[in-house]
Amino acid sequence: MKYMSDKEFLDMIVKATDIFAGEPNFIEIVPDKSCVFISDLHGDYENTEKIIKKYGSNYILVFLGDYVDRAIERGGSIKTLELLLQRKLEKPKETIILRGNHEFKEVFRVYGFLEELGLEVMHNLQAPFEKMFSQLPYIVGTDNGLLGLHGGLPNIFSIDQLYDIPKGVYSRADDWRISQIVWNDHSTATLSAQIEMFDRFNSQGLSGNVERGAAGMSMLFYDKHFFDEKMKLLGKNVLVRGHDKDAKGYSYDNRLLTIFSSRIYSDYGKIKGAYVAVMEDPQKELKSALDLKIEKL
Repeated sequence: MKYMSDKEFLDMIVKATDIFAGEPNFIEIVPDKSCVFISDLHGDYENTEKIIKKYGSNYILVFLGDYVDRAIERGGSIKTLELLLQRKLEKPKETIILRGNHEFKEVFRVYGFLEELGLEVMHNLQAPFEKMFSQLPYIVGTDNGLLGLHGGLPNIFSIDQLYDIPKGVYSRADDWRISQIVWNDHSTATLSAQIEMFDRFNSQGLSGNVERGAAGMSMLFYDKHFFDEKMKLLGKNVLVRGHDKDAKGYSYDNRLLTIFSSRIYSDYGKIKGAYVAVMEDPQKELKSALDLKIEKL
């Protein structure tokens, strides 16, 4: 696989980092163009290239995190980032790139991206990538009722708690809101099943929603009541996210949509295949995730 030179790549990372640093962590867009939502590419650069080619001219592209690790082919994470950053530099306002849980060193040092950098003799790019990841935003909202993020809704009590999330956070353990946004999952399981799940993650206790904690992080398996409460607080009707491959598809009265855009997860979840979610009419109020169009890649 051919990449640009280290010097060219570093220059691109630095320029992109400056752009991300200037973006709020909660991006609210008033789209005058249709939007496409993409999540969990995980080094699938072929699908990344296909998405940009198919939708890049006429849509705002919203990427919901997890660009690295578990690549289908060697070097896939690096190539995926190269394509995404090229697009960001070319069309910064029409390319939204959110942070997922794999854009943290604690995760990517285990699941493949750090090894990719070593195999491709790109060790010198690790620190610039870490700095860039620390500047990625976390949430996107649209005027017509959609919220997009990587993992799940955080246990906030005012919208201001999202607006003041800090930039430059390197460890997911350094801010509980960030940890929850990139790690939280919803659960339609029975309470006993949730408790069993809770125990598997070596949790500390159980109260209301099932909390699990590790290395100073606070994460939740949350239920429909929690979902409805937080979506009302944020004034949104539909949540689009990725993160949980087994939850691919619709949940919570079709108000929550979990999408995966990498071929590696095609056989998981309630909707088989790698796909994106398309919001064709940015002026039409979204009342259900069924108002979005699911397109297979």
